[in-house]
Amino acid sequence: MNYTLILIIKIISYLPLRLLKIMAFCFYIMNSIFRYRYKTVYNNLKIAFPDKSKSEIKKIQKLFYKYFFDLIFEIIKFTNVSNRFISSHVNIVNPELIEDLLKKNNNVILLSGHYNNWEWMGAKISTYYKQPFIAIYKKLNSSVFNRFLWNSRRKFGSVIVDMDDSVRYLIQTNDQSRIIGIISDQNPVVNTTTKWFRFFGKDVPVFLGPEKIARKINSPVVFCDMKKIDNKNYSITFELITKNPRSLAENKITTAYFNLLEKQIRKEPSKWLWTHKRWRHQRK
Repeated sequence: MNYTLILIIKIISYLPLRLLKIMAFCFYIMNSIFRYRYKTVYNNLKIAFPDKSKSEIKKIQKLFYKYFFDLIFEIIKFTNVSNRFISSHVNIVNPELIEDLLKKNNNVILLSGHYNNWEWMGAKISTYYKQPFIAIYKKLNSSVFNRFLWNSRRKFGSVIVDMDDSVRYLIQTNDQSRIIGIISDQNPVVNTTTKWFRFFGKDVPVFLGPEKIARKINSPVVFCDMKKIDNKNYSITFELITKNPRSLAENKITTAYFNLLEKQIRKEPSKWLWTHKRWRHQRK
């Protein structure tokens, strides 16, 4: 079944982007019947925005599904596009911030969330800078889809590293100049050692991996903010969190990351991935 679905995706990816946008809109219309994870999205929005009315929540939810199906077909297109396509659809507003940091440091760590189109974002950074882009990722449950996405990301020059192997890999190759990208806004495994932070006024379990890596190799940490300009174009703006992670108190980097992520989401809440149950765990 997985192989059949990948074959269908490969065929669809050859279609022009404007046609894929039409297909995305058709799925968006059909979702009024199927309601994919409708309850999860609605409950998440209610938790995140308790002061908003029911009609306001439903409006954000409606805009989210429009974004969500656009995203799916943009990622399908991503699996079969050239560097030129990415360059023409994604612009970096302040590339000099990363360039200046790399002049004085071997590594720069980019933190982002599942906001707007993170696949196009990674491809843009991979193709724009001469330094290698190291993408730290969490394996998908399906080995078939995992391999398919891995190959799609790698063709832009990204070096793909499993999250479980990331610390060891980065320490062993710390003498190399590179950009390290980490998305860490979803739920980690929750146990007695889990750390919790405030996110939209609620305690949530978080990954401390990015901060641990930053401290271990003492590399500057930058937040990556992606905005949608129009129906098919994006811009990326970088914001410095710290040049010297070891100079900050413990957990300051993680706190800064979640504050920036929440600020980003509040500006345009429909562009974040609300389909996962971010607040399903309760702190004991």
